[in-house]
This record gives sequence, structure tokens and C-alpha cells, in this order.
Amino acid sequence: MSRCHFGTIKINTNSRTITDILNDLLMIDIIVCLYIELIKCYSGIAAYLNFIPDINNVMAILLLFKSGKISVHKKISSISAIFFMAWIIISFPRSSFEILVGYKRFRYILFGLLAYYICVHYMTKYYWNRILKILFITQIIHTILVVIQFAFIRTVPDMTNGVFGHLEYNNSAQGVFCLVMSMIGMEYYLKSTIAAKHSIAMIVMSCFTCALAEIKAFYVLFVLGSALTLLFNKKDERTIKRCFKLMAIAAIGIVMALLLLLKIMPENLYAFTGIKNWAEYESYGNRLSGINMGRLNQMSFVFENIFECSYLKALVGKGVGASGDFAVYEMSHLFFNFGLIGLGTFLAFIAANAAELFAYRKKVPEAMISMNMFVLTVPIMIMWNAPLNRMALLVFVILGIGAKGCFYMDRGIQEMRPI
Repeated sequence: MSRCHFGTIKINTNSRTITDILNDLLMIDIIVCLYIELIKCYSGIAAYLNFIPDINNVMAILLLFKSGKISVHKKISSISAIFFMAWIIISFPRSSFEILVGYKRFRYILFGLLAYYICVHYMTKYYWNRILKILFITQIIHTILVVIQFAFIRTVPDMTNGVFGHLEYNNSAQGVFCLVMSMIGMEYYLKSTIAAKHSIAMIVMSCFTCALAEIKAFYVLFVLGSALTLLFNKKDERTIKRCFKLMAIAAIGIVMALLLLLKIMPENLYAFTGIKNWAEYESYGNRLSGINMGRLNQMSFVFENIFECSYLKALVGKGVGASGDFAVYEMSHLFFNFGLIGLGTFLAFIAANAAELFAYRKKVPEAMISMNMFVLTVPIMIMWNAPLNRMALLVFVILGIGAKGCFYMDRGIQEMRPI
């Protein structure tokens, strides 16, 4: 991949320094996001490393104000993001004033949106290539660790999470990471942005590790993401040929994963045999726990049991400081904290960005990757407790990369107006 060239455009030294620092902070946050759970398995220092993103983001905010170049365009996506943050802040007085709970919930939402803004305005091809290298190396390490945890440490599937540790349930973090890698690999394969062997490796490693960890939801999202990539891509002869090759690669990856699942936990494969069986599988664990809230009934559960069928409570939510530990999926967690207003504005941010990127998806691979991830964010929220947790440090960079101008200038396309 080539670096972004600016030709005869002169760049102010101070601006470039701020750009470098902001991108360095962003990369450090991503590394912390990826490795903090693994470090936690072996050292108590992880408790202190956990505050690195807080320090980094305070520095980033100060640098942005120092630069005097903070700008927001009058677009639905921008307005939705601002309104969402404002709604979160004013929701705190309505909550139970649990400051620590409120901060834990607020910090990653803020960090995610800040990462998105920095990525859109300050990311360069040089730093994006470095991030890709970090992600690819991490995926190799992750695959090796998953095999070690599965074959030698003998962790249960829910704890077989590679770089995301083996002491806690972190399937959602692993699933999101593998989904990101497979979507990048798929789109870059179709557009020949990186070597085909690297793209294929991203897809195969994602399917393989999620099989060992028994993350079935990944395959649902993988098929959906694959369909979006193939459906909305270019239809020239070369791309169509690559689409067929990609379909074969994806099919091999899924078959390989199903065979592994059949060997590891055959009793759980029935969930894929029909909607009724999936619903039965979804509700089984919740009946055992006594909570009786699954992916399929999470919104109605919150409305009936937490909001007591009150439309006013459902509209505004309990506030950012209210503890929603019972909500193991992000969709119900957002609904619980911020009500239909908060959930609606966040979904508007997602939908507006996906719509804005749609026009550029065929010519700019990064636009297709971001568009896919914006669309997939909704089912991610339904199926997992993500991405408004630590994974926001990675996911929002992927969401923002599609609007970055240097990718458009290289292709002679008028740059889209970012947030």
C-alpha cells in the first residue's frame, strides 16, 4: 500500500506535529484496547494501564483546543453525535448519582466519538498503514493464543479469547475484532489494496478462532457483512471474478468453522437449523439464570420490568449514572440508560453516516469498510455488549476511516465533508 502523497501542498509544521501526536495517542489507545485483558490475566499492572486511554484522551482534547481547528459540519450525522453526547451529559442528574458507574459508562462513549473525530480529521495514510500492521500482527498473535488456550490450557470456549484473555467472558470483544478484520480483508481483497494472501489470512483466522471460541453470532454477522460487501460493490468483470473467489473462501471458512463446532460442541449447532431453534437456544441460558432476558426480547424486557410499562421512562431512560449490569447486550443497555431519545439519536448517527458513505463505496475501499461496519453496528448491539465499551477505541476508528480525505484525493474524487 502506498502512502498518502500531498504533492505541492505545504503543511504547517505545528499542524503536522499535532497530527502526529493525535495519531500516536490513537494507536496507543488501540493497543491498550487489544491487549489489556491479556495483561490482566498475568499482572495487576493492568489496573493502572486501564487509565492510559483517559490520560491520552484528555491530552487529545487539549491538543484539539490548542490547534483552534475544531469544526463540525451541519449534517444529520454531526448533529446526531452532538445531541447524543449532550443527552448523555444532561441525563446524569436523572440517575442515582453513582459517579463511578456514570463515568465508566460515559468514558468509552466519549473516547469512541473522539477517536472517530480524530480519525476523520487527522488520520493519514502513513498512520492508517501502521494501524493495519498492528491489527494484522495482533491477529496472528491472537490466533496462536487461542490455539494454546484451547489445546493446552483447556479453557472453556467462552473463555478462549486469545489476546482478550482467558479469565473472563470476552467473546464480544473477540467477535467484534474478528468481524473488523474479516471486513477489512474482504474489501481489500476485492479492491486489491493489500496482498491477497494477507486478505485471505484475515478472513480464515477470523473464522478459525471464532470456531474454537464457539462464537456463533460472529458467523451470522460475517454472512451479513459478506452479503453487503458483494451486493454493493463494483460490478465490473474483474471484481465479479474476485467476488466468486471470495464467496468460495468465505464458504470454506464457514464450513471449516462448522466442522470445528461439530467436534467441539455439537449440541449447540442446532441453533443454526432454524429460527425457532435459534430462539430456543437464545432463551435457554436466560431461563437458567432467572433473568429471562435474551437477545430477542431485550427491549420488551427493559420496558416491562425496568420502566414498568411507563412510556415517559422509556422515552428518557434512567440516566448515565444508573447501573445496568443486568443488560448484557448493548441495545438494551443504551435503551436502559438513555431511553428512546438517546437510542434514537445514536441510531440516527449510524444511519446518516452509512447513507453518506454509500455514494463512495465502489471507488474507495475504506468507505465500503466503514459503511459495512456502520450497518453491522446495529446487529452487533443486539447480539453483544459492544461497541460502546472498551472496543469503542477500535471500532470508531474503523467507522471514521471511510470519511478520511486522503483516500479520496488519491482517486481523483471530491472529498466528502466529514463530521
